[in-house]
Amino acid sequence: MNLTSTAASQSTDPQPVTTVDSTSDSYAGHLNHLSEHQESQLAAFKSALSDQGLWKPDDGDGKPSHDDATLLRFLRASKFEVNGAASHFRDTEHYLEEQRVPELYETFDVGFYERARKLVTFQGPPRSSAPANLALQYGQWTGRRDKQGNPLYVYEFKRLSSEDIDAYAREAEAYKQLLPYHANLPTPAKTLPLLALYHNIAHFVLPLCNTLPRPHPETPTMSTNIIDVSGVGLRAFWRLKPHIQAASTLTAHYPELLARTYVVGAPAFFPTVWGWASRWFDPAMAERIVVVGRGDLTGTLEKWVAMEDVPRQYGGGLEWEFGDSPCMDEAVREAVERGGRKGWVEGPCLWVGDVRVPVGTEEGSKRR
Repeated sequence: MNLTSTAASQSTDPQPVTTVDSTSDSYAGHLNHLSEHQESQLAAFKSALSDQGLWKPDDGDGKPSHDDATLLRFLRASKFEVNGAASHFRDTEHYLEEQRVPELYETFDVGFYERARKLVTFQGPPRSSAPANLALQYGQWTGRRDKQGNPLYVYEFKRLSSEDIDAYAREAEAYKQLLPYHANLPTPAKTLPLLALYHNIAHFVLPLCNTLPRPHPETPTMSTNIIDVSGVGLRAFWRLKPHIQAASTLTAHYPELLARTYVVGAPAFFPTVWGWASRWFDPAMAERIVVVGRGDLTGTLEKWVAMEDVPRQYGGGLEWEFGDSPCMDEAVREAVERGGRKGWVEGPCLWVGDVRVPVGTEEGSKRR
């Protein structure tokens, strides 16, 4: 079963592979931007996975079980070392299959998903015994993209209080017992919404953005993030430690989905916090995390993001706040409305055949 594929390179027609000089290309190592050595390693990686029964050149529909864009994510994460990439790939396939992530996502209650996303009091879906007062936190897609076409996310740490974490630890377990596939799995209940978040990024937002105009349409998109740590004290950071560790663990199973991250509002003690937190993340990912001083915020962001697409609280012109639904630009809106439904659709969605497909459940009934 293809679980590691993110659908991040979905397109109607396959893209030809282009060999380039990796020393002069900022997209080096990405699809259609491979050096001769990288192409050779990709071929060796496919052979190694095929020998282990983890990759098929034809999965029965004339297409490989995992596309080149997906395989290259694991190769880039291992700096194109085949054995390391194969081990990483195998561990991820096993983890995602064990956690039954597609089933989780496609049965996630829409009300739960949205109330958790918006950090409001959770009363549970109608006619259910779901717990009350459950507060979670997701990174939020603004509905906008950076200059390279990558979706722009915002994450506000101050919205995740220690009280929320304590309540979540108690109450998420009760919600887990309502899920058809996960009640008896050893998966920590607090991990389930994070799995849903990553699945949404990988199987809806990124493949959607890959269909939109951008400078390098031959190369799949990744996510760009603004992480706002303003107003968070040292004690609060320490209480968030388990939450950050859980996120870093899942990031390892979804490698190379991050283009860059800007940390804003960092207090004076943040270098100490980042000193221990950075050890939990892949080194390549950690290198893409930039702490931006207040005086440098606009100058740094405008190099990569048009300021009209940056939320006003970070110096831009976008009327959007954390917890709002995505404020879609015209290209995004046109794409998501292609299937006939107007505006933004709440809850879990997939991007299938260049069309938005709402999934999840409402009052116990599947939307798909």
